[in-house]
Amino acid sequence: MLKQDMTVSVDTEVARRPNALLVPVSAVHDADGAAPWVLLEKNGHLERRPLHFGLRSA
Repeated sequence: MLKQDMTVSVDTEVARRPNALLVPVSAVHDADGAAPWVLLEKNGHLERRPLHFGLRSA
C-alpha cells in the first residue's frame, strides 16, 4: 500500500523491435520526405538504402 507522500514509478513498454537498427537522425537523408534513405558501407563501397521508419524519438 502506498501511503501519503510516497511515490511510485512505472515503465510501460509500448513496442519492441528486436531486429531494429538504431540510426542517428543526422545519418538519414530526406527524413521528412516520402522516401528516406541512408548510406551503407558494404565491402568497401557505399550503397544507398531506403528506410522504413518504426518508432521515432527526439
